[in-house]
Amino acid sequence: MNRDTGIRLRPMQQEMVRDIRLVLLVLAGAVGFVLLIACANLANLLLARASTRAAEISIRTALGASRSRLVRQLLTESVLLSLLGASLGVLLAGWAVPLLVALSPGELHSFNVVPLDQQALGFTLIASVVTGVLFGLAPALYASSANFAHSIRDAERGSSGGRIRGRGILVSAEVAVSLILLIGAGLMLKSFARLTHVDPGFNPDRLLIFNIGYPSSAELARQTAFYQRVIERLHALPGVISVSAISRLPFSGGNSTRSFNIVGNDKSHDADIRVVSPDYFQTMQIPLLKGRAFSERDSAGSPLVAILNAAAARDLFGMEDPIGKFITNLGPKSETVQIVGVVGNVRHVAPEVAPRTELYQPLAQEHWPSMFVVVRSATSDPRTLISAAQHAVWDVDNNVPLANVRTMQDMIGASIGRRKFAMLLLAIFAGLAMLLAAVGLYGVISYSVAQRTREIGIRVALGAQRHDVLRLVLNQGMLFVTFGLAAGVIGSLCVTRLIASLLFDVSPVDVCTFAIVSLLLGCVALVACWFPAQRASRVDPIISLRSE
Repeated sequence: MNRDTGIRLRPMQQEMVRDIRLVLLVLAGAVGFVLLIACANLANLLLARASTRAAEISIRTALGASRSRLVRQLLTESVLLSLLGASLGVLLAGWAVPLLVALSPGELHSFNVVPLDQQALGFTLIASVVTGVLFGLAPALYASSANFAHSIRDAERGSSGGRIRGRGILVSAEVAVSLILLIGAGLMLKSFARLTHVDPGFNPDRLLIFNIGYPSSAELARQTAFYQRVIERLHALPGVISVSAISRLPFSGGNSTRSFNIVGNDKSHDADIRVVSPDYFQTMQIPLLKGRAFSERDSAGSPLVAILNAAAARDLFGMEDPIGKFITNLGPKSETVQIVGVVGNVRHVAPEVAPRTELYQPLAQEHWPSMFVVVRSATSDPRTLISAAQHAVWDVDNNVPLANVRTMQDMIGASIGRRKFAMLLLAIFAGLAMLLAAVGLYGVISYSVAQRTREIGIRVALGAQRHDVLRLVLNQGMLFVTFGLAAGVIGSLCVTRLIASLLFDVSPVDVCTFAIVSLLLGCVALVACWFPAQRASRVDPIISLRSE
């Protein structure tokens, strides 16, 4: 009785998150990258601020302040800045978390119960203190060093190139990390666009679906009569084109797989089983490729029949015509079943999963208590039929509830919800990273222009034209960007392979995406450099030299 029946055990946590784990890891990595960029900007800010405090630090040193005391003071300031930013982030999170919950797909149900509790606030506090210390340490050590005052005097004479190059390295790193995130988001966006255009094998428009059940202890004849009456009542409703039922609707989750043998061949085969009413293929507009569809004559007392999908016909019979062939030992049954038709492939599991070997059986010949009912509407919005459909079912049995009432388009949207949500969040993080990198680049170039004002004034006094100064500043900024883009492309070639399983019909090293995203980031960086360069090109040599 229990032959070919088994169970599958898995940990509860694995069942809750399923394949969401990779998505969450990718998003956690994106958050870490954005944090690194923000911290690099913080380090650049502290370095620039230290340069303006040369006199203060020199006086403190002359009055007896030790280097350790200066480091503690500067670290305290950087940690306070970090804590202030964390406080603002907590306030924004209080607004953003409900929004993300509203945008998250239903399968991320555990995300809906993540509050801003003590653990989250504690982690935020620790992270802000650690980042404040780590990225404030280098500026603090530099500002408290013995040659700090000498380096500032050198900078005032126009020789700040070494320090600018050091800050430029941080900017190049920001650009590289931003490019990695942008390329990942670009690949996800391209993958999602292709996923939404996949042919599922049927026409999902104007389909209303819901799930109903009938006591599993009922006889096959009573079960068949119940579903037949439901289908007839629904078909009689105004605005209904056709109605049918199926045991496992596409994208509804779960499968029923059975083994069987082809008569004349002892090799065992497996196929996903779908129990359908006679008009199912017509309702779903699944093409009939060979043979015939099910009809009313395929009843419990007639010979057992089945229909294969194209993938099953190819895998089981190759180039042979499967019509008229017999299979046996289908699950617990030992009777022979004749193949009477072949229909088109349907992507039942998910839009990104290729069609599997499937075998359809008529509802009247297979006991299946819980069924999905599919109603094709003549109106553009099938939701208008919900109330009438509910009363039609209750006319047959008022104890039968309608569950999972939705349109087929909604079910398809839910099936790709995880990818859509991951793409949305990754795009947000990538946009933030690009913005932070642009701000950091702007800050470095603006600082460089401020430090080189006298040098630029001398160049102009000696005959340099406005476009020469503009080119000089732009070359300096875009040099940092070029190094960052090169490093980002190399890093992306390694990192994007980690999200290959989240992509559909897109290579993790897609050349087009790499080129477009690199060009986009390069243009944003050029704009960030353009404004300081314009300001530098307007330097008045008389004013700059008079200040000397």
